[in-house]
Amino acid sequence: MKGVKNITLQDGCGQDTSDHLSMAYSPRAISIALRALNPARYPKLVCTANPWFFSF
Repeated sequence: MKGVKNITLQDGCGQDTSDHLSMAYSPRAISIALRALNPARYPKLVCTANPWFFSF
C-alpha cells in the first residue's frame, strides 16, 4: 500500500517494552501519531517506559 510506514516502537527507544495490547497507552506510540499528524507542533518523539505495561 502506498504511503504506509511501519514503525517498531522499540527502534530508537529500548525503554518502551509495549506489546500489542498496551501500545495504546504508550507515550512513544502517542508521540509518533501526533508527530505524523502535525510535525511542526510535535517535532520530538518521547522515549520512556509505558506506565501501563504489566509483565506476567
